[in-house]
Amino acid sequence: MKLNIDLKLISVLVITCVVGFIAVMTFISVRKYSGGFDEKQTEKIVDVIRRASIQCYALEGNYPPSLKYLTEHYGFILDEDRFVYFYDNPGVGNMLPDIVVQPRLKR
Repeated sequence: MKLNIDLKLISVLVITCVVGFIAVMTFISVRKYSGGFDEKQTEKIVDVIRRASIQCYALEGNYPPSLKYLTEHYGFILDEDRFVYFYDNPGVGNMLPDIVVQPRLKR
C-alpha cells in the first residue's frame, strides 16, 4: 500500500514538472517571437519612410525636411502610439536623412 501511494505521488510530481517545463518554454518562445516581431516591424517602417523620402527627392529635388512634411504632403501615416520616430535631415540636398524607429515602451 505504501509503495502504491509513493508511485502515485511520484507520478503526480513528474507530471507537474513536465507541465511546468512546457509552460515555461512556451512563455520564453512567445517572448522571443514577439521581440523579433517588433524588430522586423521597425525595419519595415524605416524602409517605408526611406522609400517615401527618396520619392519626395525624385519629385521635388530635396529630401523632406521632417516626417511632418511627409504626413502633410504625401498622406504618410505614423503610428505614434506604438512607435517613436527619429528623423534627422542634415539639410544637405543630396544626403539621405537618418531614420530610426523604436517601439514605444509600455508602462
